[in-house]
Amino acid sequence: MKGSVLDTLFVALSVAIIAVAALIYFYVGNQLHAGLQSRGFTEDELAVSSNVINVIGGFNLLVVLLFVGLQLATIVSAFAIKSHPVYFAVFFITQLIILNVVPIFTQLYTAVYDNPTFALYASQFNWVKLLIDNFTLLTMAFSFVVALAMFGLPGGGGREG
Repeated sequence: MKGSVLDTLFVALSVAIIAVAALIYFYVGNQLHAGLQSRGFTEDELAVSSNVINVIGGFNLLVVLLFVGLQLATIVSAFAIKSHPVYFAVFFITQLIILNVVPIFTQLYTAVYDNPTFALYASQFNWVKLLIDNFTLLTMAFSFVVALAMFGLPGGGGREG
């Protein structure tokens, strides 16, 4: 985290990848568990795959906390970076590009989420779905706070005064 506008893109991409990977991993874990059950494994032997499924279910809230935590780290870093107000134009243009890219991540997750194969398992990730549904708005809000920390606050961006 360097506190730049590109960190918001990094956070959005990271969260989208982790959310999709967790959903697919949850599906695979459940399929594996069902396959082991159909082969006649005992409950003790199935306990391992059950534990894996339970751990993956914890990713629901973890993805949201990851998003918020990384965005807060970006804001704190942005407050410490020396910047000049003239660079706000570059920040703004970069932010417009990012706000056109983030909806692609939303569409990616929604395509996986709405897939009938994953529908049963995707319903377990309600916090992630809420985050992804508001992904562009949240990214824009955090980017605004980063801009405020870098360019708008007295003493922000490592400036004197």
